[in-house]
Amino acid sequence: MKTVEDYVWFCYKHGFSIIPLGANGNLKAPSIPKWEQYQTKRASRKEIQNWLDSGLFVGIGIICGNVSGNLAVLDFDDAGIPDEIGIDLDKVMQNGNWVVKTGKGYHIYCRDLNTVKTRKAAIVSMDLKADKGYIVSPPSKHENGNTYT
Repeated sequence: MKTVEDYVWFCYKHGFSIIPLGANGNLKAPSIPKWEQYQTKRASRKEIQNWLDSGLFVGIGIICGNVSGNLAVLDFDDAGIPDEIGIDLDKVMQNGNWVVKTGKGYHIYCRDLNTVKTRKAAIVSMDLKADKGYIVSPPSKHENGNTYT
């Protein structure tokens, strides 16, 4: 995949509720004023195409939780944390989960069978993004210039 549009349709095809990010200059902020409705319903193909045509997808946000097939994402703000707490990222991927390199750390995408709530665990620089929270998706850029891959 090479373009933001390729990633947009990839995420849509995988059942994720997506929103455009970054058009207002803040790379992690929604480009649309009322994004909360997409916490409970996915945007239509037409809405997404309109956002693409309007240049609103500087980056991609994926809404976690029920609306995205019970997607839960472990968000590590420090690239060394998974190793420090015994998470083997290669095994995580071998088990069918996705691992994304973020601007500073990693996201581990999991499809949870039960509804979970977003949690913060500042002790290990980790958050659990779940029902109604959103994460930044590849190929978005982090504020520090690194690309999510």
